[in-house]
Amino acid sequence: MRVFLKRRQFLQLAGTALTTLGLESLRQQQFPAVADSPRQLALLVGINRYPSSPLQGCVTDVELQRSLLIHRFGFAPADIKVLTDEAATREGILSAFETHLIQQACPGDVVVFHYSGHGAKVIDPNPLPNQPLNSTLVPIDSPDPAGGQLRGETVPDITGQTLFLLMQAIPTDNVTVVLDSCYSGGGKRGSLTVRSLPNSPEIPHPSQLELDYQERWMTQLGLLPATLAQQRQAGVAKGFVITAAGPEQLAVDASFDDFYAGAFTYLMTRYLWQQVGNEPVQQAIANIGRSTQSLAMDLSRIIQEPEFEANVSPDKMTAPLYFIGHQTPPAEAVITQAQGNQVKVWLGGIDPRSLDAFGADTLFTALDPTGQTIGQVKLLSRQGLEGRGELLSSRQVRGEQPGLFLQETVRAIPAGIRLRIGIEADWLAAARSPFSQLARLEPVAADSPHDYYLGPMTSDRQQRQSGSNQAPVGVIGLFLPGEDLIPNSFGPVDEPVEAAIVRLAPKFKLLLATHILKLLLNANASRLNVVTSLRRVDGTGAAIASAVTVRSRGGAEAELTSGSNSEILQIPVGAEIQFEVQNFEPRELFISLLVITPEADLLLLYPNTWSAPTEAARVGAGDRLRIPEPGRDRFSLIVEAPTGMVEVLAIASAAPLRNALQVLSALGTRRGLRDGEPATSDPALLDLADNLLLDLHTSAGRRGTGTTTTNNARQIDMQDLAAFSLMFFAHV
Repeated sequence: MRVFLKRRQFLQLAGTALTTLGLESLRQQQFPAVADSPRQLALLVGINRYPSSPLQGCVTDVELQRSLLIHRFGFAPADIKVLTDEAATREGILSAFETHLIQQACPGDVVVFHYSGHGAKVIDPNPLPNQPLNSTLVPIDSPDPAGGQLRGETVPDITGQTLFLLMQAIPTDNVTVVLDSCYSGGGKRGSLTVRSLPNSPEIPHPSQLELDYQERWMTQLGLLPATLAQQRQAGVAKGFVITAAGPEQLAVDASFDDFYAGAFTYLMTRYLWQQVGNEPVQQAIANIGRSTQSLAMDLSRIIQEPEFEANVSPDKMTAPLYFIGHQTPPAEAVITQAQGNQVKVWLGGIDPRSLDAFGADTLFTALDPTGQTIGQVKLLSRQGLEGRGELLSSRQVRGEQPGLFLQETVRAIPAGIRLRIGIEADWLAAARSPFSQLARLEPVAADSPHDYYLGPMTSDRQQRQSGSNQAPVGVIGLFLPGEDLIPNSFGPVDEPVEAAIVRLAPKFKLLLATHILKLLLNANASRLNVVTSLRRVDGTGAAIASAVTVRSRGGAEAELTSGSNSEILQIPVGAEIQFEVQNFEPRELFISLLVITPEADLLLLYPNTWSAPTEAARVGAGDRLRIPEPGRDRFSLIVEAPTGMVEVLAIASAAPLRNALQVLSALGTRRGLRDGEPATSDPALLDLADNLLLDLHTSAGRRGTGTTTTNNARQIDMQDLAAFSLMFFAHV
């Protein structure tokens, strides 16, 4: 008996628990060859250089998967075949699938197929009920309508039916297929690219070459057309199939720091580097889905919800992803090369939103395969996810250094963190003068990676905005990288760009403060034992979303609720909410709570005792803090319009935060705030963020856990900080 689990069934059944991540890395020496052990085979395909519709992150996806499979899951490098760009032709992909996977696999082996590239659709000559079209993978030699090539007749794409037959032919059930592509709405959205070919005037048919290939495999597998149709209707051929987005949704190719990657692949591989224990695949995909959707909403208002289908025996419904389970020490990185005390590291387990915080002088604890500490590694430089470091001290270990795990000990946030503001090329010259008056803002060309875009509302952009977020064509405003307007950021018609920059100066300060605070996010690496929760004030008192620091609890998984499926938690406008922070440390902590609104405003909810912020921020050992607290606070938290993403940042510090709290005291005095009132959208919150870094850096120096920095970096000890993010979508 086999169990077919289809997409929406899974999303309804997927665990109501959201596991907070630790990082799990694996040295290849932990997988000694055993005569009867299953073989692990992978085929990884990534295509950037499409002739007229290029992508930028697909080859990075392949690198992310390859490093994950080797160092985390123990694949032998020789058992991973990689096809990128010009090698990823139709013939190249199909031939590699046959020779590397089908012909080599044996029953019980593990097989992984990953594809990152464009998707498309063709008319299905043998359609399933209510499914007239078949999704396709687009090889590099398929016609590209963006270059004027016709796709209105037939195309040599690899269809979903062909992939079904190839999966059926693999002589093992332990098959995982990962597809980071989509099938509609191709093209650019600001600095994001959608992984689908632009729509053709007519939907093409599969080529005769494709149909003949399917016929050959049906003959080899002994399948009649009616039998194949029944099997396709029932679900996937075998194993697990994971897609980056739903059938009508968009999968984005996005910029992260100084590299591009698929939002889904990056977050999935990061999650698996950090995964603790042998978590069932259903739970893992639900959690990965939430983080993918959160990031997609952070970059744009794109809805991107990964989907999952399974066709496995009942005993494998609780199998971990890739059908491989390991207990390995959590870590942020792995040593990939070593020469003396000089090492190269792969930083595959770092949150994309805090990647900028891993500058020179970041410190890691080096672990041997059993999890025992052997020394420290200091990061000397980093480009993208690759770093160069120095092994500061170590005891003798057997074997080579490559494959050893690195746990984050001290984060080194570079001095002068800046925001990149995308500007149209013909505006750059005029924008440089007003931007020069604003510290730590960098105007860049609109087609370069940027954090926000400053530009005019166009008719195309206007069509993509929600009903509550409209602005006239021609007005200047701020947009997310995917060109979704930040509400209430636009000015009058015919406003010069210089005037718009001056007008938005306070908003830029808030955005920079938010960026700095997100660099602190460290729920996976923190050593503080803290829990933060979001509750509905409806009489039940139950938490509807929570986050914990897993590593502080010895790797125990947290039972956390965040809705019943992989979608982001949604809370209706008008609902009343409350936050709670619990200090499980044997020492006092200092707590701050901030909210980022859909308008990108930054609100400080706590501490709010302006007459004595130092005492107000203090939470004793074993105590809990509720915000707002009836009888103490002069406000309640009611979810209000406009609809959109709301993010809550909860920061717990063992450091006293003297400088940051002095800023708050001055802010309260200047604003005339009464005790118990929050501070709303004040540019002085940038000073709060800067001084928070200074306090944490000073604390690391007092503890002696940092090193002498050569770049004025702010070093932050993971034993002194826990910073969480909780997100929900406010809806009508």
